[in-house]
Amino acid sequence: MAKVSLPEDEAMRYARLAGLDRDEAQRWWALGIGAVEAWRAADAGVDDPLQWRDHLDAEWLAAGFTREEIEPWRTMSLSASEAAAWRDSGVSRPEVAGWRALKVLPGQASVWTGQKVSADAVRALMDSGVDIKDVAILIEHSVDLGEWVAAGVKPKYVARLLATGLNPDEAAEWLDEGFSVPSISGLWRDRVPLAETRKWLDAGVPHRYVSGWIKTGLSFEKAAPWLRLGLLRQDAMVLYERGIDPEVAGVWLKSGYSFADSALLIDAEVPPPGTTDPGSYVIAEWREGSVSERSVLSLTGLRALVGTDALLESATTVRGEIEDTLAIVEAFGPSGQLEDGVMIDNEELRWITSPSGDGTLIPSDISDAVVHLWTSASWYPGGPVQFDQEEGIYSIGDRLFVNTRGDSENDVIFVGRFDPPQTGLSEAVALSSFWREQSPGEFSCELDEWEEGSP
Repeated sequence: MAKVSLPEDEAMRYARLAGLDRDEAQRWWALGIGAVEAWRAADAGVDDPLQWRDHLDAEWLAAGFTREEIEPWRTMSLSASEAAAWRDSGVSRPEVAGWRALKVLPGQASVWTGQKVSADAVRALMDSGVDIKDVAILIEHSVDLGEWVAAGVKPKYVARLLATGLNPDEAAEWLDEGFSVPSISGLWRDRVPLAETRKWLDAGVPHRYVSGWIKTGLSFEKAAPWLRLGLLRQDAMVLYERGIDPEVAGVWLKSGYSFADSALLIDAEVPPPGTTDPGSYVIAEWREGSVSERSVLSLTGLRALVGTDALLESATTVRGEIEDTLAIVEAFGPSGQLEDGVMIDNEELRWITSPSGDGTLIPSDISDAVVHLWTSASWYPGGPVQFDQEEGIYSIGDRLFVNTRGDSENDVIFVGRFDPPQTGLSEAVALSSFWREQSPGEFSCELDEWEEGSP
């Protein structure tokens, strides 16, 4: 028999992995020992292919193979233990490659082979869209896939729909309504007729939530008012189980309040919007140590927190004037009871103080403030890094303040209340870091005089 010449690409693999020249590689190749095994042999210090083959054969012989049986199995790129598992499965060697291509394990292949199911039949199911994990179910139930496909059911759904007990036509009807397979399974198990689901769908409930609404035990008629409010099922059930009237909840919800805040307001018996009531209320959130609280308070109740251990995090005016809420909130400032960035009526505020101890609240974002004086400078203080500094004098309403920001200084100083604010510029300049009053009403800034390289 003529010697089979070593292919060039294989010769290169032997050279790359095991450092063998072509003649040496030919010897390994002729004995059926691939480049990877040649590399392992070299790593083990073995340079004789016959010695390495005996080493490899020992494992096969120990697994119960005869020398004549070894080579046909080894050419399938199987280890001795893998080959033994396939041999013991009862699957014939010519069939093994087909099952391995499908990544089917010997045990499962043995079962299917015993059921007269071929690898080609399994591949046909997979090619039609059936997941490999569902193939066993279809085979076990002797499913006529064509019957399901003819009913309009995609093959990939068939195995899961079998578990519901639906026949192909019934399953197709549910799928045509837009339900997912998990939703169909849940509704069918709960013995919910398809006609019942249509009422919920017509009310705008997404398909995936229909089962959850039905499981609440509410009839559609009782659930309908909550559905019209657009509430999540779990939120609606909280209000329903507390005996809250959906119409009452709807007044607050339609006024822009969240489900949670609406529940707080209803529990606190705050008169809803549109009613006449002299009281003023806020939804306040504060923290005492590690304990957080959120509650509806009157302004008197809010003021009662001043001087306690409460750190106010937010306050939202429900009834009354925002200015009245702000006046109470400012009372928290001197005692350090305001969270940095406290939220008041959906605006982030910060507490700033004057050298005399007075203070006020201003927005954290001062982009809308009136700018009276402003300047900036950039320099390189003897190195490659640029330094930036700015300082401005601003007002919001009658409140005048100095804002210094940059690499040299950062500070916000409350100057005081002035009407109009311009009348307080001299006091503001006196408190600033970089502005100076050269003569009455004439101001200059040191930043303008800085030269590059010197602070």
